[in-house]
Amino acid sequence: MSHSAPLLQILSEAAFSFPGLGDPNVVSWGSTVGMGREALRTAWYMIAVPGSAIALTVLAFDPRLAKHRRADAASHPEALEGLEGLRP
Repeated sequence: MSHSAPLLQILSEAAFSFPGLGDPNVVSWGSTVGMGREALRTAWYMIAVPGSAIALTVLAFDPRLAKHRRADAASHPEALEGLEGLRP
C-alpha cells in the first residue's frame, strides 16, 4: 500500500463532503467545514478546527515530508540517542 493512498482518501472524502455530495448521515471533516461556511463571520472555529485537522493529517501522511524526516534523522544521529531499542 502506498503512503499516499490514505492521503488521497482523506482529501477525496473532504472534497466530496464539503459541497454536500457525501453521505448526509455521516459527519466528516469535509461536511463540517461545509456547514461552517454559513457561520464563518461569527463562528470561524467551525471551519478552522476541522480544516486544521485535515491539513495536519495530510501533512502527516505526505511521503515527501517523510523522506525529509528520514534524511534529517540520518544527518543528526545524536538526536536519536536513547532510542536505539525503538528502531525496527
